[in-house]
Amino acid sequence: MTLDDVRKICPVWTPASLDEDWRQSVKTLVERSFRGVRGQG
Repeated sequence: MTLDDVRKICPVWTPASLDEDWRQSVKTLVERSFRGVRGQG
């Protein structure tokens, strides 16, 4: 399962008007996860 799969099945995130919000949310999750793996957060 990918984050795009989650977006497809979650009605709140499906409108195209939320594309930029979705990209920013994914970017934030990835950055925070990476920092956590490196022990910085």
